[in-house]
Amino acid sequence: MALELKDAFELKDIFYIVGIAATFLIGLGNIIYNIYINRRTTYINSITAERVKWINALRENVSKYAGLTYNWVISDVEEGSDESKEILKEIDQLRILIQLQINPNEKLGKKIIGWIDTISSHTHESQKEELKKDLKGMVTDVQELLKIEWDKVKDEAEKGRLPKNEDET
Repeated sequence: MALELKDAFELKDIFYIVGIAATFLIGLGNIIYNIYINRRTTYINSITAERVKWINALRENVSKYAGLTYNWVISDVEEGSDESKEILKEIDQLRILIQLQINPNEKLGKKIIGWIDTISSHTHESQKEELKKDLKGMVTDVQELLKIEWDKVKDEAEKGRLPKNEDET
């Protein structure tokens, strides 16, 4: 009987057992790796999608703010009229919304918020040229910010999560 058991486990049987065990371990490792990659990809995709939404929202809000502000200053709308109050209300909402969308801890964010504060002081038609110059400066800085953010989106999509210690813009 002992001889039969010994014969039952020949060298090829040991190789089969080792092969099956190795295949199982490789399969298990593959499952764990795929779960990790899928979670990471889902995270990166959600962050990237939110950045793209933010970029589009900021672009739209800045363009509305700049257009309404300039048109309100050069228009013939009487300063106390209902139309004027409605335009000013929308300008104020956009001004606050843009400030909330900008990171005030970044150099470029501080600069854009500064432009918005400066632009708010140009309310008379006599300041039209200053307003145009300041709006152009703000739009240029917002364009630079949007470009930086778009590059971050591309890097995230290509390389994965960005390092936490990015240079402040």
